[in-house]
Parts: sequence; C-alpha cells; structure tokens
Amino acid sequence: MKGIYRIVILAALLFTAMDKDLPFSYASELQAAEMPILQFPVMSDIHICGQPRIIEKVPICKGNTDENFLKALEDYQQIAPSYQAIAIVGDLTNHGLQDQYNRFMDLLFTGSNPGAERILAIGNHEFMEMKLWNRPLLTNEMLLMRFLTKTGKGKIYEDKWILGYHFITLGSEGMLQGNHNAPYISDAQYRWLELKLSLNAAPNKPIFVFLHHPLKDTVYGTERKHDYFDGKRLKNILRKYPQAILFSGHSHYSLEHPKTVYQKGFTMVNTSSVSYVTTHKGRKRGLSQGLLVEVYKDRVEIKAREFSNKSWIKTFTIPNEISLPHQK
Repeated sequence: MKGIYRIVILAALLFTAMDKDLPFSYASELQAAEMPILQFPVMSDIHICGQPRIIEKVPICKGNTDENFLKALEDYQQIAPSYQAIAIVGDLTNHGLQDQYNRFMDLLFTGSNPGAERILAIGNHEFMEMKLWNRPLLTNEMLLMRFLTKTGKGKIYEDKWILGYHFITLGSEGMLQGNHNAPYISDAQYRWLELKLSLNAAPNKPIFVFLHHPLKDTVYGTERKHDYFDGKRLKNILRKYPQAILFSGHSHYSLEHPKTVYQKGFTMVNTSSVSYVTTHKGRKRGLSQGLLVEVYKDRVEIKAREFSNKSWIKTFTIPNEISLPHQK
C-alpha cells in the first residue's frame, strides 16, 4: 500500500514540475536542456598591430587591438567553454608583418580552446605591407607564403569536416593593382569550390563558408559605394546550395542591424570586427563584436555578441529547412 502512495506522490510532483506557470519548476531538472551538436565562435578584423611606432616614415599601430582580441577570446571561454572550432575571417594582422603574425598566433593559442579546430581566412590587410611601403621585391606569392607559414595552414583555400559538418575557407590570392579592397579569386579556386560543395551535400545540413570580403549589396554595410566584391561567380555557385552560410568581415559594420544576416538564394552573414565597429554614421567608440554559432538538428542559431560589456546583441535563427531568418 505504501508503494502505491509513493507512486501517486511522485506522479503529482512530476505534474507540478511540468507546470510552466509556476514561479519555480523542477522541469529543468527532469528534462535535459537542448545542447547544440556543434558550437563555434566566428570573428574577423582582429588587426593585431603591436606597439605604436614608425616604420620608414609611416606611423602605425594607434589602438590596442591586442587587448580587444584577448577580451573576445576570454569571453568565448566563459560563454562557450567547450566549443569545437573557432573561425577568424581575415585581417588577422594590420599590415601582414611577421611580428604581427607572431603576436596573433601567440594570443590565439593562449586564449582559445586547445581542442578546437582553427579556421583562418586571409584578409586584404595581410597584403598591406605591399601597399604602404616601397618594396619592389615583395610579391603576392611571398605574402601568401608568409600567411601559410605563420598560421600553419596548408592552402589559402581549404576545407575540413567537423563533427559531420562541412567547413570551407576561401581567400584572396593576391592584392589587385588599384583596388586593395577587392579579392583576387582564381578560376582554379572557383572550380575547387564547386567540387567541394558537391561532396556529401545534404539539403537539410548547413555548409559553412568563410571569405573575408563580403558580396556587394547583401549584408549591412555593403549597400554603399565601397570597393566591395561584386562576386557574381561566387553567388551563382552558392545559389545551387541554399543550405550554404557565407560568413564575411571587412566592413567592420555593427551587428545590431537586421541585415547582419541576409538571404537571397543562400545565407550571408556579417561578422563585424573585434578591433573597432562602425556604422553608416561612423565609428562606434569602444565597441568590439563577434558571433557565436550553435548548430542544432533542425536549425542554426547565430548569436551576435558585444565583447566590451559581455552582452548579447541579438540571435538570428536559420532553419535547416531554409526560409528567411528569424530574429529573437
């Protein structure tokens, strides 16, 4: 008889715990919280520079970008200590100098999860030494090799699979004469991308693509008259894969805007900047921003983060059955 009473009492407690109207509920203890399958930070435009100094009459390094990067890495360790990958979408350094690469890699290895895969894309500032100083013997090939050597990457463009999800990194193969803001992507890189996208692609499984330069007239900050990447060929390739999510940086534009995430055939995401943040009205003093991406079975959640005060800006949800993103 006592056993029957125990069963009734336990049933009553279970029913009470599931009552969402109660100020306190035991439901959280009885039902495990949904955990993401995959979690990874995405940042860009770190612009590691070093101490203010003058090199061949050119003054460089006014801001403390090292501190911003460290704060961002520390914040990620607090909010997502078990993340499985970390992506940095270009402009790792401010001028592509060797000591700047050394400092960037030191900070990255010190501050990031040691078990996480590192996804590093090249940015236009990795070629900046060629633009700022008169060094006729310096070539695109030499700067590309410096990037690969310092970061430990095998190629400028590469792919990897992480927990069953496809990550594809694209990159400029040189600085274009007369337009250092636009990337040079070779025919070989485009053909490689088409092949890689086709491998084990599933309509309901996201493909994560990273390129420093955003596509013109897409995410916030690209609708103005800047020398952004027109990217017609890239758009045509990615439109064949609506599940593709392209992350880009370069503009430094704020993540507060609704067009942080933009969809037209596939999804495009602005990653803002760790070093400084701007809008159409100019720089927003003291801000430093990035993303945390969480992958679930039915959706991808892209969470915009403000590092300066450790606060969430907003969350964009991309259903795996592709439709327009929802904000919450």
